[in-house]
Amino acid sequence: MSQNKGLGTPALAQLTASTALWGGNSTWVEDLYERYLAGEAVPDDWQKYFSTLAVSRGDVPHGPIVRSLAERAQQPRTVVATHSSDTGGEKQAAVSRLIQIYTNRGHLIAKVDPLGLMQRATPRVMQLDYMGLSEADFDTEFYTGTRLEALPRRAKLREIVAMLDQVFAGPIGAEFAHVSDTDERLWLQDQFMLGRLQQQFSKKRSSPSCDSSPRPRGSSATCTRSTWARSASRWKAAMRSSR
Repeated sequence: MSQNKGLGTPALAQLTASTALWGGNSTWVEDLYERYLAGEAVPDDWQKYFSTLAVSRGDVPHGPIVRSLAERAQQPRTVVATHSSDTGGEKQAAVSRLIQIYTNRGHLIAKVDPLGLMQRATPRVMQLDYMGLSEADFDTEFYTGTRLEALPRRAKLREIVAMLDQVFAGPIGAEFAHVSDTDERLWLQDQFMLGRLQQQFSKKRSSPSCDSSPRPRGSSATCTRSTWARSASRWKAAMRSSR
């Protein structure tokens, strides 16, 4: 310790006693720095000191910012409703969901009873109000998301609903969700939709393909299964010819 006494190193007490940068002077120093940033005159030694600070380069006076924040904090808080700004996007999403649900569940309300004795209630998820839609939206155009060139890309809601009823809720009910292959399922949906809209089913194609001979009570017909089997065969043939 005695060997270090002659090095002339100032003690910590000497350093703190000879500087104005301590807590008691913080308000005064901040005021000087604020005046320096605002371009006002400050003592030369402080002018030189502030100019050496890297943080002062590009800095702006803090006073106006602090006052602005304080004024905003005193103002009453208001809630601005913005529900109408994205109404168009919400409506389009609702129409897209409606089309998807009709594609997956339209067979549940298909008019497959020629005598009209079967009363089939429309599921809640297939009703317009459930989707946030109403008759007031009937004349608004929406994207249909169709994959078929024969169908319009945009149509009014009343036209979309009429198309969905004709295709999926008409006298022919078709269920596609059980087809696990995505490409095959989409192809079947497109062919079914195109046929229903353009009435392309000939008498030979629309006639029952199952055996019309009498069956024991309780036995199931195989016409639906064979019809889908032929459709799958046509799909596979179309896939092979396109490669």
